[in-house]
Amino acid sequence: MTNNGAGYTTCANLVSAVSHYLPQLRGHFPVASRALKGWRILVPPKPHPPLTWELCCCIAVELARRGLVKYAVGVLLSFDCLLRVSELMELRASDVILTGDLRAGAVPADAKLNRTGFTGVAIRIRHAKTGVNQFVTVMNPDVAQLLALLVRGLHDEDYLLPCAAKDRAANFRYYFKAVVAKLQLDPRFVPHSCRHGKATELKLRGWTVADIAERGRWRSFASCVRYLQQGRALLLATQAPSKLRSAGLLFSKDVRSALALAQKTAG
Repeated sequence: MTNNGAGYTTCANLVSAVSHYLPQLRGHFPVASRALKGWRILVPPKPHPPLTWELCCCIAVELARRGLVKYAVGVLLSFDCLLRVSELMELRASDVILTGDLRAGAVPADAKLNRTGFTGVAIRIRHAKTGVNQFVTVMNPDVAQLLALLVRGLHDEDYLLPCAAKDRAANFRYYFKAVVAKLQLDPRFVPHSCRHGKATELKLRGWTVADIAERGRWRSFASCVRYLQQGRALLLATQAPSKLRSAGLLFSKDVRSALALAQKTAG
């Protein structure tokens, strides 16, 4: 048994998958269910600390400096829209809804949404952990502009973050972790820390649990509350070099310009 959560997740997913595809067997795995509960008690998961927006900007700038601009936008989008890695990596150009000036040269806005008076940028999540066809708006105007540029010229079924590797999520995690190490950040930071960070930020800004759960696509309020409680505590213990914090504050004021400058120095 390991404490990184990978082994437990694999076993839990296996039991869940069998029950999903063979519903007649649901409830016929009492030993497996008890074993998983015991495993979680004996080896509790290590919580991943939440990232702040400023540190996300630092990670994005470093990715852009390495020539990975699309991954940089992916980090910022993950934070703003509370995306799970699987949700981010499966996004296609046709899942991005653009209205107004952002629409020029990019994916057309959905006519039905236009009739409702929707303006701005949103994304459709085809397959989320909590169901299919989920919806979330892009709140940060800089992220909205970057996303509009990202989809420009793409065909409807093109992935936003293309990757030749079979495991697309693993490739994104690899470069994310490499940048975390380069910046001397806490090694516990993972891509999921972006989602955790935005949820924590919203709670500190006074959002209700119900609104956060809706935006973050949580099935259970109880799990969302537990998530937020951990996030606020972990945020207090987050450590980062003072120079990096200062740089992140500067980048966050105009992250589009910061990414553009990083692109020029790429390589």
